[in-house]
Amino acid sequence: MADSNNKSSPLLPADSFMGALVGNEDQHMICVTPYSVKMSCSGIWDAEDSILLHNIPRSLIQIFLIAAISRLLHFLLRPLKQPRIVCDIASGIIVGSFVTEEEAVADKSSFSAMFIPEVGKTPMVVLAAVGLIFNLFIAGVKMDPSAIWKSGRRSVAIGTASLAVPLAAVVAASYLIYNNIEQVLERRRRFFIFMAASLCTTSFPVLADILAELRLLNTELGRLALSSAMIQDVVGWIFMVMFTAVNQSQNGMVKGLLAMLCFAGMGAFALLVFRPYVEWVARTTPVDGRVSELHVFVIMLTVVASSLASDAIGGTFIDGPIILGLVVPDGPPLGAALVERVEPVASEVMLPLFFLVEGVFADVRGVAAQGKMWLWMLVIMLIACVGKIAGTVVPAVFCDVPLQKAVLLGLIMNFRGLVEMIVFFTFINGKLINGETYTMLVFSVVGATALCVPLVAHFYKPLSSGRPVGRRTVQHLKPHVELRMLACFSDERSVPPLLHLLECSSPPDYPSAALCVYALHLVELQGRAVSSLVAHRNKKGFINPAQMDRVHNNFITFEQVKKGATAVQPFTSIAPYKTMHQDVCSLALEKSVALVVVPFPRKDAATDGDADRAMRGIVPLVLSQAPCSVGVLIHHNATRIVMPAPGQWQHHVCVLFWGGPDDREALSVAARMARHPAVRLTVMRFVLAATASAGAGRNSGGSPRATMDKDRVWDEEVLGELRVENGDNKRLAISEVAVRDVEQTVALIRTVGGDDGYDLVVTGRRQGSAMSLLDEGLSEWSESPELGVVGDMLASSDFQCPFSVLVVQQHS
Repeated sequence: MADSNNKSSPLLPADSFMGALVGNEDQHMICVTPYSVKMSCSGIWDAEDSILLHNIPRSLIQIFLIAAISRLLHFLLRPLKQPRIVCDIASGIIVGSFVTEEEAVADKSSFSAMFIPEVGKTPMVVLAAVGLIFNLFIAGVKMDPSAIWKSGRRSVAIGTASLAVPLAAVVAASYLIYNNIEQVLERRRRFFIFMAASLCTTSFPVLADILAELRLLNTELGRLALSSAMIQDVVGWIFMVMFTAVNQSQNGMVKGLLAMLCFAGMGAFALLVFRPYVEWVARTTPVDGRVSELHVFVIMLTVVASSLASDAIGGTFIDGPIILGLVVPDGPPLGAALVERVEPVASEVMLPLFFLVEGVFADVRGVAAQGKMWLWMLVIMLIACVGKIAGTVVPAVFCDVPLQKAVLLGLIMNFRGLVEMIVFFTFINGKLINGETYTMLVFSVVGATALCVPLVAHFYKPLSSGRPVGRRTVQHLKPHVELRMLACFSDERSVPPLLHLLECSSPPDYPSAALCVYALHLVELQGRAVSSLVAHRNKKGFINPAQMDRVHNNFITFEQVKKGATAVQPFTSIAPYKTMHQDVCSLALEKSVALVVVPFPRKDAATDGDADRAMRGIVPLVLSQAPCSVGVLIHHNATRIVMPAPGQWQHHVCVLFWGGPDDREALSVAARMARHPAVRLTVMRFVLAATASAGAGRNSGGSPRATMDKDRVWDEEVLGELRVENGDNKRLAISEVAVRDVEQTVALIRTVGGDDGYDLVVTGRRQGSAMSLLDEGLSEWSESPELGVVGDMLASSDFQCPFSVLVVQQHS
């Protein structure tokens, strides 16, 4: 008869199914493992019926506990720049350390016995497995396998070397000290190559998640690391198939070959049946439409079936979902829809249970007793990390990557996470390694990531060029030098005011002062893991229309209409809104741009959406980090695009001038517009009444330069240059307006555009020291402080005006 204290017989309530002891003619006793029929408890009022004795409340408590501890750790470790995956793994170890097998066997009423009993592991493990299935499917959806063929020589060299060097070093060192670590593997030595590969391979999904958390996805090192990791993932997939074949060949070579053939059949189904179906779904769904619930259901059902099939042929239950995820088109509409609907539940609800499972399997006490083997395993892990850095730095430096960035890239390639945890769990589940080795490998994941991530976050400054930028402003450009402008737009609604601004800045009678426009389409990263900055025109001047969206066609048409006076270079940035400013600033730095123009949709309750609010959120980041002057174009959401027609187009521009660097930059931008024969320019200079009268007295008999401060001197110089350059220009009008206080200033601003018919109003973001009364009186009432006091007034929903507003900040 089985021992009643066996851990497979947990304490159960009296009304549960206790099993039966059945006797046959030979008096053999059969012990049936007791199992509770009730899924939920009778309530907290029943003292004899604990909620931990039933699967539903126990599973809910497990999910709540592991998720809450993980979030708490993430909050506490945020100052140390620790990523979410480190907190998830650590929370599993913390909870698992309180659950011990010895306590569960000794006391059936203990926390260990009731929180994770032997029979209670089943629902927990199943929910964790389901979370893994859908999480890894979504990870495959976010990947674009075709990017492997587009990887440059630099990515291939770094990806190959950063895998081959540490793998060779680990295998060589392991065989030299094999006698000291022979307990690491429970089976034959030939499986050690797979464990070594798991220590040396950088996983693309893990890297993408951590880089997104660090906001480094669309940086130079981020893109290089992801493309290099994708090369290593190809090797990882090969190892996955080899592992299945070797594992099955233990029962005969025929079974190993059958497993390989079944894998090939699964790949053929994914490519020949599933991929045409999902491509048809993506093709027939409108651009802004919603994917049918039926299609999502069919895809999810196929994912579950593929998991069952891959487990049945001798692989793991995650192989099939990964293969199907890779053939789903990334990005909108289908990829984005699947990520939006599946990822929150899979990642936030089900996946935390996997970290609880890994924490339960981790044998922290056993590791402490294996001091010598722990030391040798630590040596192996250090060799893997150092080899990874060396294998990354050497080819990176050879490919003209600066040494500091090459070292940081090596640290990035050492990021570890969920995929490595799954591989280690597969090893211990297949009894290829023991509990102590599994625990050491888990600690290696936590240690490497916890050390490398803060170092990268602290030392890598993506917008730091390492060289002096100089004064990239419109004011300091020579009069007949080409103006380079970076024009950003998110959709067609911001294109019309941009085209009118470009037309104003490109006078046909000044071919020597041509305009070069870098048209950057800002697209939110949805349903894919890799951000990209795409240049649609190659070095020979050819444009690939297949890669360019229709919004760019308006700028290409504008270039053709200008007949050589304007050059347009189309770009597309696909990135998260939170880091989109990095592409804007890096492109401005690379192209030596003098002015960046970013859109600012005017606040309108009827049309204001999430995309408009996200675009307005980019503006402060561009203003603070741009390497040149910035113009914020406040515009109405246009319903149609009208191209400026030569000979018929007229534009009236007004400059509100108080003084100071930003106003001087705004006046310099407008001065270039004054050269256009179809542009009328009106300059309204605001001065304090006391300053105006004092200035008049000094002009009659004194020396004004002796009493003016530097700002006033420079203001007068810019205005004087404008008058000299436009001496015969009857389309220029300069007026001076004296104001006494804030109330009068605000009243005059509100009259702008009343009957004057302005099409564009240009002003500086910050006014000079003489008008500091505006900041003192109105700054605390600003809705959008990034626009400055005047810009905020003109952008307010209370200020009804038909014109666009350009708020300019000068780079200092």
